[in-house]
Amino acid sequence: MGQVVHLCLSHHELLRVNAVQILYSMIVLHYNSTGNFDEIEHEITNKLDSLFMNEAKGTDITRAFFISQLRQLFDSSAADDRLRERVNHFLNSVDTFLDLLLSLRTLPPGEEYHDDRVIATLRLLNFTRQLGKDDIYIKYVHQLVNVSLSPPTIT
Repeated sequence: MGQVVHLCLSHHELLRVNAVQILYSMIVLHYNSTGNFDEIEHEITNKLDSLFMNEAKGTDITRAFFISQLRQLFDSSAADDRLRERVNHFLNSVDTFLDLLLSLRTLPPGEEYHDDRVIATLRLLNFTRQLGKDDIYIKYVHQLVNVSLSPPTIT
């Protein structure tokens, strides 16, 4: 599923459209066969975190397209009502999560942005804690510790 999520953030419109449709089908098939959305949610969230932060993929435009296209597919489908509701809640969370990731990622390097980096990381930590995304929360706790260990020098 991770590779499909990667394709959903492509700069090529037709590839993005088809990848989102494939992801939609994969979600529906997995949910129908297992009755579980938690695994899908975890895998997509972790892949998006990796793509946006580790690989510097994704922009506000690809984020908006990904969220709106997937939401539109579920809103217009005959998918299970519980799945549709769960996906809607998930997409709202993903939208906020990606917004927080982008605000952290787009901070320029340099000591003058140290406080902004700490604040952006704290916002991300608070959000991931509320969602119960412990693995991502721990990752950013470590990042915050690393940022705090190298405080800005005052000249």
